[in-house]
Amino acid sequence: MKTLTSIYLIILCCPAWANFQIDSLQQVLENSQGSEKVSVLNELYKHYINSEPEKALEYTKMAFDIAIEIDDKKGLAASYNNLGVFYRNHGVLDKAMDLYLKSMDLYGEIDNLDGVATVNNNIGTIYSLREDFEKALEHFNESYRILDSLGDKQNLVGSLSNIGNVYSARNQDQVAIEYYNRALEIFEDLGVKNNLFDPLTNIGNIYFRQGNYEMALSFYQRSLETEKASENQYGQAYALTNIAVVYSEQDRHTEAINLHYQALELAKHLGSAPILEIIYKSLSQAYDKTGNVKEAYHNLVFYDDMRNLLTNQATGRRIAQLEMAYEMEKKDKEIELLKKENAIVSLRAENSRIFVVIVVMGLIIVMAAVFIIYTIKRSTHARAAD
Repeated sequence: MKTLTSIYLIILCCPAWANFQIDSLQQVLENSQGSEKVSVLNELYKHYINSEPEKALEYTKMAFDIAIEIDDKKGLAASYNNLGVFYRNHGVLDKAMDLYLKSMDLYGEIDNLDGVATVNNNIGTIYSLREDFEKALEHFNESYRILDSLGDKQNLVGSLSNIGNVYSARNQDQVAIEYYNRALEIFEDLGVKNNLFDPLTNIGNIYFRQGNYEMALSFYQRSLETEKASENQYGQAYALTNIAVVYSEQDRHTEAINLHYQALELAKHLGSAPILEIIYKSLSQAYDKTGNVKEAYHNLVFYDDMRNLLTNQATGRRIAQLEMAYEMEKKDKEIELLKKENAIVSLRAENSRIFVVIVVMGLIIVMAAVFIIYTIKRSTHARAAD
């Protein structure tokens, strides 16, 4: 049975200072204030998110705080999106989705089409990870429509690749390859140094599924070179894993295992649960092919841990729903009981009122009877005296 290669979902960030290097951004940051400072901090986040995610998080948190203080909606929307990317990369999908939706609301409020396109794409990646491909495609297509109208070629590479990923996941390889080739054409026109995204991995996946390992390997190796040139450690981890998978299929087991550990080192540094899940599963299968049952088992356990980390969120949501349903049911029962108690109290009160009325009426009747008897007796005595 073939080891499955990993689909490379592409995350977008809004462009602002795309042509600036880190040193230049640091210099601008020292002399910037207000909205400009927010923008520079969010751009620094983008430079570090694929290599030093914790540092990236610090920058976008600083941007977030300043944006709130000065009511910078665009900067706040970018910060929400950046935080969403951070949590998505670490496998906290519910939190990521919540942040993306807040970002989308703000970008929509200020009519920022770049932002709306970016967040639509990123929401699509969440649905893809949850295997809700209809919703994923809906958001990817909306992102593509906006980016195409804006002529944003760099982000179109990512958007087209993600649309292709959906069709690939549905085993519609011919449609997928059409989108990948469109992405590749733009990618090659822009040149590696001007590219933010890499469509090569996903083209390699198609060839891998078709059993054409040489062509798959060619694309994976080109992808690795591209990711190294752009210093994207996430991309490098994916590419190394996919090359290792091909080597494993070609019975180059020692090379395959060595590459897995290189990918594992990067993924651990990045703290990325989705990538770690892929690597541990692939490494377990690689060891299994060599007959090393012990290491195959150990890595399978690590894979299960990562899998549980990602799936427990859905379980947590279900538990929360059940708890809410239980609380609502309990509340309904309490209300029903209260109604019954109120009905009993009302009935008792009504009975009490009736009893009082009866007693009063009885007293009136008795007093009337006594008065009548007294009057009759008095009249009788008066006639007797006459």
